[in-house]
Amino acid sequence: MQIERLAWRNLWRHKKRSWLTISAMVFCNTLLIFLIGLQVGNYRMIIDNTLGVLIGHLQIQTPAYLDAPKLRESIGKSEDLINDIRSILGAEIKLAPRLVAGALLNSESRSFGAQILGVEPTLEAEFGLLAGTISRGRWLNTGTEIVIGETLAKNLQVSVGDELTLLGSGYDGSFAANVLTVVGIFQTSMADMNRGLALIPLEEFEFTFTATDQLNVIAIALPHFAETDSAKERLSRGLDAKNLAVRDWEELVPGLRQAILSDVISAFFIYAVLVVVIVFSVLNTQLMAVLERRREFGTLLALGIAPSQLGRLVFTETVFLGLLGLIIGVGGGLALNYYLSLYGLAFEGMEEMASKFNMSARMYPEISWFTTLSGPSLVFVGAVLASIWPVLKARALPLLAGRGST
Repeated sequence: MQIERLAWRNLWRHKKRSWLTISAMVFCNTLLIFLIGLQVGNYRMIIDNTLGVLIGHLQIQTPAYLDAPKLRESIGKSEDLINDIRSILGAEIKLAPRLVAGALLNSESRSFGAQILGVEPTLEAEFGLLAGTISRGRWLNTGTEIVIGETLAKNLQVSVGDELTLLGSGYDGSFAANVLTVVGIFQTSMADMNRGLALIPLEEFEFTFTATDQLNVIAIALPHFAETDSAKERLSRGLDAKNLAVRDWEELVPGLRQAILSDVISAFFIYAVLVVVIVFSVLNTQLMAVLERRREFGTLLALGIAPSQLGRLVFTETVFLGLLGLIIGVGGGLALNYYLSLYGLAFEGMEEMASKFNMSARMYPEISWFTTLSGPSLVFVGAVLASIWPVLKARALPLLAGRGST
């Protein structure tokens, strides 16, 4: 306890030096909490909006559908299956049953291939964000209606109210054909969707492609992204006897996960530079303090303090510096992130991008144990490790100081 009391008192003998070091750690900790929180919050927003447009957190398919997405890879249309899913995951989930096929869309002057989704208009509108991205016209109702992407509409040279002829291959191998009226045109930030996606009512899809009472996919949107792993596990157990595959977003959109991992690695190097700068700042401060106190250490040695206790003194001073930087920095970072979690952070140009996704134009940082403590913990551990050299120096200096060196 005497060493701790002496270490605390020594910090304030050189207030300016101590506060400069503490301020550097506070700034670094606050900045790390802000950046990590904003980064994780941004990932969550990207994932939620990417999955929320069409994919969902989970999808139920046949085991072979992911690798070979064919119309004949059907799970069958069953109210019992829908009820089983809701009983396993709860009534709060949103479901979107779909049929999927490739087809040729023909206007009066042009023809283009597209992926045709047969959807339940009401369920699909409740499920995701796509219905909110309609830039012209309206969302699907029933009958011979079709909604297409903005780029596809330009390529086909059609607008709302025009007719398209659909040609494809049916579920049973027969010729599929229908004449559909364009009732809506959507525009998202996903070029592939704008260029190659079209949606029609599920009943009309079943009629056109002779796929009565069939489904290729049941997409599932969970109330919270964090529930994905547990929901997948429960659903896999519950549907094990039905020979169905439960796919999560990492399987459905592997490129998104890879993009996030690449960004994490890039950000890690930036954070590492910040931590290293602070660690060297602490090392420099404590090393200078040891060299300036050679006579003081010689006096303490003469009073009976062992060299190991001198090392412990320097180590304890560093720990106190680190703790002060940690506590104040965490408080500052939490306050900043809490404020931004309420009011958000907007950058120039975000409004235009957000409107294409039908999402918020503001970024909100994530507040969690990880985002709050991961960065400051690294700074604290680095500061403590930085004290090793000054500690070793302090253990050796008293012998020289006792002989009158300056």
